Amino acid sequence: MELKMYKNFLPFFIMLQAGFGKSLTDGAMTVGRQTQTRQIRYPGIVQGRQTFQQMSYRAIPQRRQPYQTVNERRAIFLPGPYSSYRQPRSSSSRSESSTGNIGLLLYLLFRDTTTACTVNWGSWTECNFQDVRHRNRECPDGLETEEGECSIECMSWGSWSTCSTPEHVDEKKSRTRQCVTGFQTEEEDCYPNAVGFTSDGWYRYSNGHEYKYLTAETNYGAQSSFCASHNSRLATVAVRNGELGGFQNTIGVPDFTMYFVGGTDAIVEDTWIFQDSIVMTTDDIKVWAENEPNDDAVPDVEDCLAWFKNLNKLGDTSCSNTLSAMCERPIA
Repeated sequence: MELKMYKNFLPFFIMLQAGFGKSLTDGAMTVGRQTQTRQIRYPGIVQGRQTFQQMSYRAIPQRRQPYQTVNERRAIFLPGPYSSYRQPRSSSSRSESSTGNIGLLLYLLFRDTTTACTVNWGSWTECNFQDVRHRNRECPDGLETEEGECSIECMSWGSWSTCSTPEHVDEKKSRTRQCVTGFQTEEEDCYPNAVGFTSDGWYRYSNGHEYKYLTAETNYGAQSSFCASHNSRLATVAVRNGELGGFQNTIGVPDFTMYFVGGTDAIVEDTWIFQDSIVMTTDDIKVWAENEPNDDAVPDVEDCLAWFKNLNKLGDTSCSNTLSAMCERPIA
């Protein structure tokens, strides 16, 4: 009767033992007065890395005295056709093992297998011409990627080109980028604050302008036209600031030279209009040479401005004189 009752629990015991990868090992079994031993391995149960498809028996010497009470036998008895005894354990160890086995089984059956990713997303990649961008994050179950839409006309700018040793202060650096309509290029000065000669022979000064001395001598109108043909004008800024003396030796102006600069009072006497459209009266100009301007004796004769190199001062002269000149242009 007891055997039938225990037989009903055989599948549960087998599941517990299989979950821990253990074999079911018999101890000593006493039937009446005859004592015999055998070891049982159930079909299909994994022990370690092996699966036994057949049941094997082997006799081993008896190692323990027969159990004295019915309760001891019940505690270690496995019912059914594969009845056997296992090695006896204390009641406390048996209780702890059973509790642990059941707890692990319940955990495996009812555990939450979801792997929610709580890591923040990384930065978006640059958009491509398919109007797609991506970003990634590392999650417990691997790398997760998100795709987003975007609309662009141009990719990001590339790196600037390398500047060489400044032989010319107007050397440029450039960079490019790809756009839907083609490639775009932009340029910047390698040495924006440098003073010196440019590649086309102009002298770059620290006031934001470049200068070129014209050695050929002609009248005021012709010199103005020549400067205009080179996208410049006769010098004005350096004149009002008294800066021509800072570089005229460097660019080759001969000593004792008087040359045209950009201003005239031909329209209104003593009201000087510079070629950059700045208007100043005679009294406003602070760089006159001694006794200049001296057009009072013969009015309307000396209506154009000229610079005296050795004096480093300004004077007036006739616009029909043939003199050299100084051109000026803003730094591009």
